[in-house]
Amino acid sequence: MQTSKVESKKIRVIYAWNYNAWGGVQIYFLSIVKNLDSRFKPHFILPSVMDPQLSKMLADLGVTYEEIGAEFSGISMSGIWNKILLHFEKLSSEYRFYNFLCRSISENIILHIDFAPWQSFLLIYLLSSKTTVFITLHNPVHTAKKWRELLWRVKFRILSRKKNLHFFASNRLTKEWLESYLNDKPVTLTYSGINLDEIHGIDKTRDELLHDYKIPSGKFKIFSVGQFIDRKGRWDFLEAARTVLRSRKDVTFVWLTNSRIARTDLEKIRQYGLGEDFILVDNIKNRTDYLGLLNLADIFVLPSHKEGLPIAILEAMALKKPVISTVVDAIPEAIRPMQTGILVEPKKPEELASAILKLLDDESLRNSLAEGALKYVTQKFDMKAICEIIMRSYEESLKK
Repeated sequence: MQTSKVESKKIRVIYAWNYNAWGGVQIYFLSIVKNLDSRFKPHFILPSVMDPQLSKMLADLGVTYEEIGAEFSGISMSGIWNKILLHFEKLSSEYRFYNFLCRSISENIILHIDFAPWQSFLLIYLLSSKTTVFITLHNPVHTAKKWRELLWRVKFRILSRKKNLHFFASNRLTKEWLESYLNDKPVTLTYSGINLDEIHGIDKTRDELLHDYKIPSGKFKIFSVGQFIDRKGRWDFLEAARTVLRSRKDVTFVWLTNSRIARTDLEKIRQYGLGEDFILVDNIKNRTDYLGLLNLADIFVLPSHKEGLPIAILEAMALKKPVISTVVDAIPEAIRPMQTGILVEPKKPEELASAILKLLDDESLRNSLAEGALKYVTQKFDMKAICEIIMRSYEESLKK
């Protein structure tokens, strides 16, 4: 009975989203959960078609979760009719999520959700009328259409009046963008941080990982991480690889992903003629293996066209890897040119290839950037310190 009373006094935080693919946002949520103290009881509500790897990660953490058949594919297709169907799918998904979440609402409960205010305005408005809601935004979003920009501003102004609605931004660029839409409503900066204990607790040996994932030893390893999609710069990575391999035969390029690779993508990969010098790893068993694989890299590359502040970059920095990425969005908040990494222009594989070759030829520079990266990420992006801000925000929101 005593345990029951203690549990009932805990602040229950429900984390929820409605899309199938998972990545940085979910790692951000998991990082929060790993650092919550005994005052909080986390719970996840997931689309029923989520990758079982995520369910296993939650089970390993001892975190409860429920699945709901209300996923939204988000796959955009051309044609007015297809766009109407996609919009209907989104509304249907959000309606089912709303009903499901409302059944979970009780005293001492917080919803921390990943829904875009400009797309899911009604859902957020209704939920924040019933309970305390937190939203973390990771990317600034822009539109060239004036009518849409005006509509977004109206939506944000209305949401800014909701006392139960609170905004986090996972990087400074997004914070500034969000504040420009809100009517003096505060936005709390909560960086996408990393768990340094987890990063430094890799227990699988290098040889085991090389063997298990069929990665050759004895060569420089250039790694990238993320969904294998255009926005992540996948073809820039392969084009840069092709350029580098014309002059260096001692290099292997590796892309780590949890994406399901389409047959058309596999065919296009083959057209680059990289053969065994490019390895697409899409069967990572668990997060421990993922971090161990990332630790195999000699150079980490993220050639994204659009990003927030990617956790993958911070993880590579914490693993003491020299990093090359692009001058987009919030990435420069982590990569200080020639101090913590190298920045190149997006969609320019020739620049990317030059930067890779520069690091391959200069061991002293690789070591210098790796040292700078580790020092900077340790000082600024420790998730324990960031989670203190999040927990304080959770508690204060319930007192108002």
